[in-house]
Amino acid sequence: MKIKKSTRIIILIVGLLLLAFPQIVQNDYYIQTAIMIAFFAYMASCWNILGGLAGQISFGHSVYAGIGAYTSTLLFIYLGISPWLGMLLGGLLAGVIAVLIGMPTFRLQGTYYTLSTIAFLTVVRILVLSNPTILGLETRGAQGMIIPLVNGGDSPANMQFLTKTPIYYVIIIMLVVVAAITNYLKNSKTGYYFSAIKTNQDAAAALGVNVSRYKLICAFISAFLTALGGTFYAQLAMYVDPSTLLGNEMGQQFGIIAIVGGRGTILGPIIGSLVLVPLQEIGRALFGGTVQGFHLVLYGLIMMIIVLFLPDGLVSLFKKLKPKNIKKSTNVNQLGANSEQ
Repeated sequence: MKIKKSTRIIILIVGLLLLAFPQIVQNDYYIQTAIMIAFFAYMASCWNILGGLAGQISFGHSVYAGIGAYTSTLLFIYLGISPWLGMLLGGLLAGVIAVLIGMPTFRLQGTYYTLSTIAFLTVVRILVLSNPTILGLETRGAQGMIIPLVNGGDSPANMQFLTKTPIYYVIIIMLVVVAAITNYLKNSKTGYYFSAIKTNQDAAAALGVNVSRYKLICAFISAFLTALGGTFYAQLAMYVDPSTLLGNEMGQQFGIIAIVGGRGTILGPIIGSLVLVPLQEIGRALFGGTVQGFHLVLYGLIMMIIVLFLPDGLVSLFKKLKPKNIKKSTNVNQLGANSEQ
């Protein structure tokens, strides 16, 4: 797909700003906030591949983040395998599990499929919280797992850094990669099949699209990338918290951010994260001590507004500007033509 010159310039400027941000700001709190914005943009983009491109709404997607985090952490603790490799193995495991779970659940449609994803997440969370060991390996159940430090936390080979700047660049690279993958899928033949399934899977099947196959392909890609994000989150906190990684709140956040920004688009999850994550931080700072869960109420209100007034998400605001500009230029051309006559 050919990119316009103006778009290339914008991408270049944004890229330079992202690269320079930690050097300009030099404040750990703001860098941490930027990391969380990029992290949720990444996770929402992973969700968007399945929920946006193929239209399969999952609110249990955080289960794959948990699988990725536990796999890489257990491999690191018991076998000394670096999280850089462990995250890939965790991604493969999450992708295989997504395919196995998708075989029966993808027969369901709409709300029934969404409920099945929540049920799967709930079952996995209960199993992890209730059992201090998994396959003979100690996971400490509800207490979670502390990731041991190497060289006092100064070990880039094991994804451990003394400052937040390197981990910031890691998540920015991951976000760029998932955006590029989304763009490729969206404009490929496979992406057209995903779009057909999203629009009307019965009609797509009638036209010869192997609906089950492409749903499973989409689920594998989405789960694989989500698991990588789970490892990143664990290494960021240096702690695997099952209540967070396998919680309903995080699973819903991925979908809500993508829907608010504009699901099925490349920029939607990024815009959604840029809006919702700072609001979440502000809500926690102002009301966290008095009103628990205020940020969730805020999420709900924003969702209601988006559904009522911007059903295609915040990204549609930018799309609405284009027809007006085209219409204006058309009118100017017509006036010029009439004046010449």
